Amino acid sequence: MSNYIKETVQNIWACAILVLLFASCESDSYDKGEGELSLATAEFVEAHANGNKQMDYVITDNDERLTVSPQPSVKWMTTPDSLYRALLYYNNVGEGIIEPLSITQVPTLSIYPDWMIQDIKTDPVTFESIWQSANGKYLNMAFYLKIGEVGKDAELHTISIIQDTIIQNADGTATSFMCLYHDQGDMPEHYSSKCYISIPRDSIKADSVCMGINTYKGVLYKKVALR
Repeated sequence: MSNYIKETVQNIWACAILVLLFASCESDSYDKGEGELSLATAEFVEAHANGNKQMDYVITDNDERLTVSPQPSVKWMTTPDSLYRALLYYNNVGEGIIEPLSITQVPTLSIYPDWMIQDIKTDPVTFESIWQSANGKYLNMAFYLKIGEVGKDAELHTISIIQDTIIQNADGTATSFMCLYHDQGDMPEHYSSKCYISIPRDSIKADSVCMGINTYKGVLYKKVALR
């Protein structure tokens, strides 16, 4: 692959992730007041946008389908009849019906081989956790980013997942060694903002993951056995 193609692929990928990650640190709330969220149910879901781009149902990480009522319009649900990964706060009305209170988009990230990226950035984050969803469909991560006042797109963080290699273990299983790509860019480091990302399980061609994460206290390596 030529250097020109490498740079083009990298630039397209970076622009897409910039938009997604910024969305993951925001939420849409619905006239209920943030105080009620402490009593609400919080779940990671796949949220469905109907033909009118309104959220009509969600599928939880326990594969439970719940009907949303009322059906809100969510600004980042831009494609009709599509599923979006999200963190949802809701009240349980009963009989499979829920009342949405707040929803935050969670980016689903692709995995990029290290040879595609000429300069791998690993600016520090504050790591919280990494886990596989109950239904096995996603590998999730939670961490905090340092942010400031955002004035233009160039100041947003760039986040992705980079794969270094896949190792065959003595027991016949395979481990994928990855790292969290993070470019702080020109973003000031005044405040902390909690963010989530999800990696589809079917994009990980291994039985376990060893994730390298650069933190303010040094590099962490977190291994997760996958189902």
